[in-house]
Parts: sequence; C-alpha cells; structure tokens
Amino acid sequence: MPTGPTVLGGPTVAPETADIVLAAEVTARELRFHEPPDVAVRFTGRPGQASVSDSARRNLPDRVTEAGDHRDVRVDYLLAARLVAEEPEK
Repeated sequence: MPTGPTVLGGPTVAPETADIVLAAEVTARELRFHEPPDVAVRFTGRPGQASVSDSARRNLPDRVTEAGDHRDVRVDYLLAARLVAEEPEK
C-alpha cells in the first residue's frame, strides 16, 4: 500500500525527469523493533533541488509506533531528485 509521494524540498519532480533516482527493495522474514525508528531524508547544499519520495510496505505499518515483531516484511522505496539552478544575483 503506497503511502503517497512526499515532497522533500522545493517543487516536486517526476522520476522520469530526475537527475538522480534511487530505488530500493528490502525484504525480511522477521523484523523486530525495540523502539520506534527515527527516520529522516534531508537534502543540503546548493543548488536547490526538486525532489519526491514514495514507499510501499507489506506487513509493516506506515509508521512504526511501538516495539514489536513483524513477519514477511517488504518495503519498496523510491527517491527522485532534480537539481534546480539558482537565480543569478542582480
């Protein structure tokens, strides 16, 4: 179940027009959390960027809020970014 795209900074970008695309698939027979994970994606530096991320999960909630065991887990993740030139100073 996709969580829907998340715009990470600036305008959004379609993966087909991105300069950088990262796609990952992670699977596990069993996954145990002792505490909720602290997850973040950040872009820093210049020039600016247009970016978007999306994920789909199987047998794992969109947000892990408490410790617990999860079985037959799969996470598909996509991150796409395009560099955006800065406006020249006048």
